[in-house]
Amino acid sequence: MKTKLGVSVGLAAAGVYVLAVLGNYTAILLAVGYIFLMEEDAWLKKSALKALATMLFFSFLLSLLGLVPDAFKWIGTALSVVNVNDGTRAITAFWSLITQAIDIFKTCIFLALAFKALNQSTITVPVVDELLNKHFDE
Repeated sequence: MKTKLGVSVGLAAAGVYVLAVLGNYTAILLAVGYIFLMEEDAWLKKSALKALATMLFFSFLLSLLGLVPDAFKWIGTALSVVNVNDGTRAITAFWSLITQAIDIFKTCIFLALAFKALNQSTITVPVVDELLNKHFDE
């Protein structure tokens, strides 16, 4: 099936997933908004919403994980005021490895979703798919 722009719905969905890889919220919101306002295909709408929801999920997860090294840095700063040596650098470095691994995983998920979208299929992203199936009617 073709979109009103003349490209296949699979290519349009893959484009939205690639926008999610790039992490540009403005571009993905414009693309999802266009798809919801102008396009008829339910699969395309669900794919666009899945891209946005997955992007928001990973952003929320990485923001939560970013609080941990911030808390340790704050503790380290507080301890340095009273001249106590702390080991917070090792903890923040370890936590940085975890967040970088999640970021790599996120990129791989979006690239896999983009390639699967070219054939109008998808892969399961457990938390996101559960929310979409619960709250989105096709």
